[in-house]
Amino acid sequence: MCSGPQRAVALIWLGRFDGWQTATGGEGGAELYDMACQQLKRLPGPFSSPICFVEWLVDLPCTRWRAATIDSKSQWDPLAERFTDFQAASVTLVVVYASEVGADAWRSYVRGYLAAALVQFESADRADDRV
Repeated sequence: MCSGPQRAVALIWLGRFDGWQTATGGEGGAELYDMACQQLKRLPGPFSSPICFVEWLVDLPCTRWRAATIDSKSQWDPLAERFTDFQAASVTLVVVYASEVGADAWRSYVRGYLAAALVQFESADRADDRV
């Protein structure tokens, strides 16, 4: 399993998706969130580079999903909040969908966010080592 800053970033990112598929009557067998957590547990060790790690997170099935209220007045942004927090603040039914529109821009946005989070955690980790 990956460790240190990579593991911290992965757990925070996956935690943003916790409960979204169950809450919205997701399709299929195992939830994408659970599948991603299982993949994380099976990793043999840290990724060889930060780029490989970020690409792994961006390519997870759950990362491609977005959610919005039924009237589309508000949209969930996993970069800003957990799904469960978005759901609790919504008074209307939540619909989950995958959108191909703007997918490349979304993936670039997520990549930048995850890379910045990893740098932040790695910097904190190095600072702890010096103390």
